[in-house]
Amino acid sequence: MIARVTAAALPLVLVALFAAALAVLAAWLRWVPPVAGLAVFGLALLGGGGASLLLGLVSVFVSVGTEHGSRAAGMLAAALGLGCLVLLGALAYSARGAPAIHDLTTDIADPPSFSAVAVNPANRGRDLSYPHGAAETPRLQQQAYADLQPIELAVGVLDAYQAALDAAGDLGWTVVERDPTAHTFEAEDETSVFRFVDDIVVRVRPRGAGAVVDVRSISRVGVGDMGVNADRIRRFRAVLTGR
Repeated sequence: MIARVTAAALPLVLVALFAAALAVLAAWLRWVPPVAGLAVFGLALLGGGGASLLLGLVSVFVSVGTEHGSRAAGMLAAALGLGCLVLLGALAYSARGAPAIHDLTTDIADPPSFSAVAVNPANRGRDLSYPHGAAETPRLQQQAYADLQPIELAVGVLDAYQAALDAAGDLGWTVVERDPTAHTFEAEDETSVFRFVDDIVVRVRPRGAGAVVDVRSISRVGVGDMGVNADRIRRFRAVLTGR
């Protein structure tokens, strides 16, 4: 009985890996919603990896000396199962310290507001007033992402606005609305693997002889964002300022 159970270790981890890969592919091809792809991916690695690691180790230790094939298969299953768990742990570790918020801005006192994005069918029924999500979002952002501040440029508003549009293009954002009079534009950006689509609004205003650029980036799904929106704003700032 034990031999039959442990013999399933290698097929189990292979099925788990196939399910995880299929989940990524299905989300990337938009066959399933991104959140569904991510959920299946995580469950496959956690459940399949954990079970195959356990069964693989049992197979190694209960196999008799002549069962070299069973022992080798058990070791391979255990190694692959451990790899699944390590991969999942690495992804979780990369998001360490990220608070459960998904609406970030460089100006928490007067954040840019959405207009075109708010009427997008994908956002139907969502109140995009700031903060979207937890009421303590501003406080949590200040604690976790104190570096997200208004971006000051030593150029006029028109030049700063064009530079912001160019930076958005360089980052691959899809601009869905622009208002040259108000010096604002709205855009969409999607993550590279599961293709979660997030919304962005950029505002440029005069400040002294120069200009100040503010950004707001918000996820469409989820409670937390694993730091994605903060990283997006940082990349935009780096491209815009050249550093």
